[in-house]
Amino acid sequence: MSASVSDHVRYKTEGNHLVAQLLDSQITTWKVASRIRDSLLQAIDHQGSNVQAVRIDLAHVERIGSAGLNELIGFRTRARGQGLHVELSAAQPQVREVLMLTRLDRVFEVPEPALPSGQ
Repeated sequence: MSASVSDHVRYKTEGNHLVAQLLDSQITTWKVASRIRDSLLQAIDHQGSNVQAVRIDLAHVERIGSAGLNELIGFRTRARGQGLHVELSAAQPQVREVLMLTRLDRVFEVPEPALPSGQ
């Protein structure tokens, strides 16, 4: 199943995982960040008890600021309160660096990027 919750998040289910792809390249303002959080919360409410984990796909995100980080933390707190596991995936190098500098790579599961084949 694939559905667009808002202009900010596209989601689909893969088994018991909700995969939420963030569509904004810049998550640096409170306005954008709070809309993303609201869209993520709507997505897990829509899925109900069918979902056990949420994977937030950051492939399109080129920059993330304190507003975006704060809203991701807030979303994680709410999701974990509902018994959901949350991970971040496909972070671009500059976003991964921000996650590492803020030590949020220790709060969120952030899988290492796959190496290109042949390396």
